[in-house]
Amino acid sequence: MTKRTSLFYVSSCLAGIISGPLQEWLLQKFHRNNGVDMGWGGGEPFKCMFVVDAIISCPIGLYTLLVNPNTPTTTDAWYFSDQDKLVALERYNRMQREASERGDINGSSRSAKSSGYRDLFKSWHIFVFPLMFLCFHHSGWAIGQPTFQTWMKYDLKLPSSKYNFYPAVMSGINMMVSVLCSFANDYFGNGQTNHYFILGCFTIFGTASTLLYIWEIPTWLHWSAYFMIGCTHSTPPPLIFSWLNRLLANDEYKRGSLIFATNTVAYFTSSWLQILVWNAADAPKYHTGFLFTTVICILGFGFTSAATFLTYHDHQKSHQHDANEEGSLPLLSADD
Repeated sequence: MTKRTSLFYVSSCLAGIISGPLQEWLLQKFHRNNGVDMGWGGGEPFKCMFVVDAIISCPIGLYTLLVNPNTPTTTDAWYFSDQDKLVALERYNRMQREASERGDINGSSRSAKSSGYRDLFKSWHIFVFPLMFLCFHHSGWAIGQPTFQTWMKYDLKLPSSKYNFYPAVMSGINMMVSVLCSFANDYFGNGQTNHYFILGCFTIFGTASTLLYIWEIPTWLHWSAYFMIGCTHSTPPPLIFSWLNRLLANDEYKRGSLIFATNTVAYFTSSWLQILVWNAADAPKYHTGFLFTTVICILGFGFTSAATFLTYHDHQKSHQHDANEEGSLPLLSADD
């Protein structure tokens, strides 16, 4: 589960690897032409970038329309054989039957939505996982503003060939770290060491943000702090969502609702919180932003610790329940 989620999530890092060198290529082309109109979008590099984005995006959008597999019950994808579609449909129906049987056994039928909502809000998951992911999501703006590029450009006075290249290197390392941690969690931790990696990431983010909030630190510490955040930022999401899915594997309704809530809370708040916290006028120091990130990392560490404790508590209750059921079974004699 973690590996698949990680491979999906880090695909977004590919844009970070490509965008910097692509911008640098446009800048160099503009400079070679001595600022003369390059023939796209008015000549200025940032305008030409929109044209390049359109050239890249249109084929990807068309490709997505053509290869979207849809769902097992509605798919008409041309690359699936009839047997593939039947296998997917049978697997889907089997999962539905198993979920229904589990609901009957647990006495929690989902036919009434109100009952499902009450059951959802009685569990601790709905109050912990959305806030945990919220803390992670907002900690990422410490590298995504772009704080790193503005520091290199305005404080270090580095040329564009540097401040467009180093973030691409960071994105590549970020991809590798995320995939390696996900594989390590599945292979060495049997998919149950998510919390160690997440706690480690919040510790790294918080330490780096504190250093950047102080700001008056050696240059090498600045480099270290930015790379600490940028090279580990894609690690927590696959671990958070695989943890959530594992805990609620037997409750399809709660799992789907919680995944929706976890995503929605984070992305809804980011639409306006960035404006309040990461003011462009504060660049490159961003004191408010780095202070906010430090605080939210402490909160994220707390929510992760709470989820770890509650997960352990649930496992203990489950084991105790199983032991009690085994102890209540009647013993059969040899005559029986």
